[in-house]
Amino acid sequence: MSLVEGGFGWNFVDGIDEAFATHGYCANDHWIVRLKESFAIQGDGIGTMHPNSKGHDLMGKKLVDKIVQDFYPGNDCSNPRRPQYLLADPGGPYMVLEGSSITLQNNSYTPFDDPLSYEWTLSADLLSKASLDNSNAKNPVLKGIDDATGSLSLRVQDSTSSNMNSTTVTVINVPPTVNPIQDDLVEHAGFFNKPVNFTGSFTDPGVLDTHTFLWEFGDGAAASGNLPANASKTLTSSHAYVYAGAEIAMYRIALTVTDDDAGTGRNELTVTIRTAQQAALELSSYINNLPDSCFSKKAENQRNTLIAKLQEVLLSINAKRYQDANNKLLYDIRVKADGIVPSEDWITDRDAQNKICAYIDAVVSYLKFLQGQA
Repeated sequence: MSLVEGGFGWNFVDGIDEAFATHGYCANDHWIVRLKESFAIQGDGIGTMHPNSKGHDLMGKKLVDKIVQDFYPGNDCSNPRRPQYLLADPGGPYMVLEGSSITLQNNSYTPFDDPLSYEWTLSADLLSKASLDNSNAKNPVLKGIDDATGSLSLRVQDSTSSNMNSTTVTVINVPPTVNPIQDDLVEHAGFFNKPVNFTGSFTDPGVLDTHTFLWEFGDGAAASGNLPANASKTLTSSHAYVYAGAEIAMYRIALTVTDDDAGTGRNELTVTIRTAQQAALELSSYINNLPDSCFSKKAENQRNTLIAKLQEVLLSINAKRYQDANNKLLYDIRVKADGIVPSEDWITDRDAQNKICAYIDAVVSYLKFLQGQA
């Protein structure tokens, strides 16, 4: 009662005396309990002169009408009157993602013109899990660091008093994001038995999260490991696909990263693995399908001659004469499409030159690898 009186003051409810004036103890329609009625109701006379049910109904209606008028100006129940005392209101509850920030509400109120001071405090559950940019600001910025739930208190002080209230803060885990996987192949096409180098990376706004990673190479092989919170988020791995009889095969590589809150990120890449013979046939098919405008002159003759030279390369590979195949590729085919001496180029289209040279360089590198394996 003292809090209400001090904050809101007393209000007189009028209309009650006037109503009871014609419904007194002796009135036929009386709103006062008579002595006889008190004994009948409760067995003694103590209830005498108290309001009966009709009197209570009238008093209740008058009180409710006055309360509505007092707390809801204009009888608008959606717009309550603000309290007449200092109130700390931190807003919330708040939810913030790891690595994200939000500006805190502050609905604190004082009916006076006193300047207010503010003190925001995070509970022990949120220490190192969230941070405030300025704990004495009216509307500080709250940053999520690591998943946790705790309380946030706000103490407000004016020249004569202070008030404190609390709300809840939840920092929500954000799963890692795995970026596109990179390889060291030409157009994601490699060769059997020669290791392919893969590079993957990921981001995670949860700077305190630890992680596990899993490489899956699409042929049943896998590689995994653990990463502490401060570890590099760039991952590398190498894998060789064993020749099993097919000239060409496709494999789907996946990198999955999981944080310590079971948040998961994943990305995939498909590579084509083939034999050197298959690569030579692909290059032959590519040249065969080039339009005449890609050739310097007599397109049909140049096209057929290059295809014939690639057939010689294919025969050398089949015979495991890898050096002969490389010599033919480098000094009899590539020089006719490398753009170094334009007058000697048979292939003059720049895009076609780039593709043919990239193909030849990949095959040459693979044949050198096979030479080293022999």
